[in-house]
Amino acid sequence: MKLVVLLPLIILLFTFGCTTNDLEKNNSVIINNEVHSDIPQITSITNDSILKNETETKVICIPTQITNNSHPKTNLKIERGNIIWEEKDGYVNKIFVYDITSGKIKELKRSSYESSVDMDVFGNNILLQWRDYFMVYNLISNRYTKVSINYNVDKPSVSDKMITFIAGAVSNKIVGVNITDDPRCSYIIKEGRNDIMEDQDVFGNIVTWISKDVNNVYKIKRYNFSHSSKRHEYRDEWYGCGITRCEYLENEEYIISIHTGREMKNVLSSKNFIVWQERLNDWDIGYYNLSSNKTKLIIQPANQINPSLSMRYIVWQDDRNGKWDIYAYDLMDKKEIQITNDSYNETNPVVSWGKVAWIQDKNIYTCDIQN
Repeated sequence: MKLVVLLPLIILLFTFGCTTNDLEKNNSVIINNEVHSDIPQITSITNDSILKNETETKVICIPTQITNNSHPKTNLKIERGNIIWEEKDGYVNKIFVYDITSGKIKELKRSSYESSVDMDVFGNNILLQWRDYFMVYNLISNRYTKVSINYNVDKPSVSDKMITFIAGAVSNKIVGVNITDDPRCSYIIKEGRNDIMEDQDVFGNIVTWISKDVNNVYKIKRYNFSHSSKRHEYRDEWYGCGITRCEYLENEEYIISIHTGREMKNVLSSKNFIVWQERLNDWDIGYYNLSSNKTKLIIQPANQINPSLSMRYIVWQDDRNGKWDIYAYDLMDKKEIQITNDSYNETNPVVSWGKVAWIQDKNIYTCDIQN
């Protein structure tokens, strides 16, 4: 187990006297009254819409049905070679893992069969949220690790290093737990004060979230946890548990995208991209390229919702044809792919390494759009 030594680092951002056009022209920001051009996280945003029929291709794949029962399915996830979901069998909630290579399904052993509030997957770690604690199940060791929490929790996510979630009575905090260090120690990554945290996601040590201020301005922000500052540890004798808490209240923020007046939610992040959904009238999909520092909107008729992101693909559910179909966008070839086209409603798509899964009529289907 490696201990991560966090060096104090406080960076204050000032852009007085510098317009958005100046930032775009010089690709620079003002830090402590000095101009720096080596921080690509803060730049102006250009909106290049993907118009209907532009680079559009329709490739209907032949899906594989992996379940065949009438049990309601929730919390569908996919990570590389595994598809994970929760289903309600009578009064019992069960979690299953489908191995895409072998075609076999196994049920995870659980100490409790109450319904999970939320679930996330990264690598071999499956994060399950119950009332006042997390359980992290490792697919290699087949063991659970319990992580106690003393917050109201919403929208948790997991990476190979951290668990992060929205907390606070008014959802104004982003909290993290370093699972490679002491899982008893929680970190307040950002306290929004007057902001409401709408959604969040973690990738490695990078936390990305959507906040909304009192003027209903939505912002996507991104923070590198390894740059934390002002560490303060104390013992919290919450219910006599003696939980160690470590607060980070003065952290730098990198504003990635601002869309005034547009509702934003369902943010996801990876090494190279951030994706979310937003609406002015109908829902559209937006994504931000961390290499080019530009954002684009996938604008099509009707609604595009519930995006999922992995490597070169974004997938979502789309009702432009009068019902819910599954679509994808190839970030490398810049082509749209229609995955389903039948009389059913397909919802809640997820993607990993070109493999897509979704729910159709209480059952789960999958196909490989890369091969």
